[in-house]
Formats: sequence, structure tokens, C-alpha cells
Amino acid sequence: MGITIKIYLQHKVNAKTIDEYAKDFDELSLEDQKRFLYECLDKNHLYINYSEIDDEEYGVSDEDKKLNKEFYEY
Repeated sequence: MGITIKIYLQHKVNAKTIDEYAKDFDELSLEDQKRFLYECLDKNHLYINYSEIDDEEYGVSDEDKKLNKEFYEY
């Protein structure tokens, strides 16, 4: 069973432009590919608000929910 991860790109990233330069991307070193992909991510979506942790859309595991609830309890 595989893991499904949703990613969100920055609003300034144009997927068509990325497709046009796919050959150039393949020629980059692995480190440069990672750096490029990281820069394309919308970092505001690297976390989920605690108030939305039970939203099915985000697919937060029961284990992660438990850990967060234990952490945030007073």
C-alpha cells in the first residue's frame, strides 16, 4: 500500500512552463532537482492547522492526530 501525499505549488509556478523545460530538469544534479522542487512548494501548506486536523481532505493518520492532541492538551 502506497502513501498519497498532496502537494501545493506556489501560485507563481506555471505547470506548462515546467513541462516545456522537463529535459533541462532531467539534466540537473539530484541536489539541484531537489532544490528546484522545494522552491516550487507553497510552504504555507506544509502544515495543517490544528483546528482542521480531523478534516478528511488532509488524510492525517490517527497516530499523528493522537500525537498532536497530546502535545496541545493543557
